[in-house]
Amino acid sequence: MGEHPPGPAVPTGQDGSSRESSNGQQEATAARTVEIRLTYPRDWQCATPASADFDANPQTESWLRSLRIFSSREENGRYVQWADPGRWARDAFPLAPPERNLIISKIFAMATTHDDRLENVGIHEEVIESYGQAIMAESDRPSTFDDPYSVGWWEIGQELLRDEISFTWRRRFAQHITVWYRGFNDEIALLHRSGRHPTEDDYMTLRHKNSGMVWWIDLAELSLGRTLPGPVVGSNPLFRRLCHLDREIELLYNDLYSAEKDSRDRLPNLISIISRQNGCPMAEAARLIAHRHATVLRKIQDVELDLRAGTPEIGWWLDAFRHYVPGTDLPHADVGRFGQLQHLEDGGEIRVIPQWAD
Repeated sequence: MGEHPPGPAVPTGQDGSSRESSNGQQEATAARTVEIRLTYPRDWQCATPASADFDANPQTESWLRSLRIFSSREENGRYVQWADPGRWARDAFPLAPPERNLIISKIFAMATTHDDRLENVGIHEEVIESYGQAIMAESDRPSTFDDPYSVGWWEIGQELLRDEISFTWRRRFAQHITVWYRGFNDEIALLHRSGRHPTEDDYMTLRHKNSGMVWWIDLAELSLGRTLPGPVVGSNPLFRRLCHLDREIELLYNDLYSAEKDSRDRLPNLISIISRQNGCPMAEAARLIAHRHATVLRKIQDVELDLRAGTPEIGWWLDAFRHYVPGTDLPHADVGRFGQLQHLEDGGEIRVIPQWAD
């Protein structure tokens, strides 16, 4: 339930036990695999998802194919199977009806395919601005043979307009998307200054700006077709604190699941940063991150309750937020983009296991 930090991470095999083997290889593998458990409140689990029987992946795959995001039908299909955008939409926003689930799946697919292409490359400011205008339905349809992401964001903007999503929400979402895109350039600048091992403070400050949670949390409103009151979003200190903590917890678990991918892509990762900073094995750094995850989750629970008591008019959003926090984590352990088992640079292994409290 997040009430206590997880116990010490202990070396285990896949079934939690160390094993003997004739050649010692299996024993060595078990000895270096550390389980990292991330526990969420059981009462934050959604009992009756609105889109439980709806799979947005086939329509999302067809849409990506029309945009020519990938060079072949096979590559397009492999991406959808690997990233599973429909799963992310269902888990994070289980109260969304099928039509909202589909548009959220498209948004997720746009962002994740572009994320992998922009790392270490960056993006021009005028392109970023054009994406914001497209989302706001303030530009003409781009040519199909131009940047496919321009077309994709334009089509999403048109869907939002037809669905009568409020101007206030669309403007905020567009602003957050452009902030996220600029984060790729900020990340490259940090790499040039500090390499793969910036200070923890510099790294976390950057990631708070370029995390997908900057805009992903907006989709809770889209999933329900409602918009938060302006004063709450703009000036309520508890709401701003809750959003900050949400980004914090996402950064913690994201780096646990992406340790191997970031190492392969030569990108900074909190595990390696803390390992160097503390002079400890990387698996121990992962265990420290898991303890911090539990601490941040307790803070989220406290702030959420305070906000619910002081601002009861947004209870509908807080209900969705409770599902959203674990729902943005759970797919990490299963989808091909991340996965539970992470092979670390120093030879260690961690198995990241999200779970519900007993």
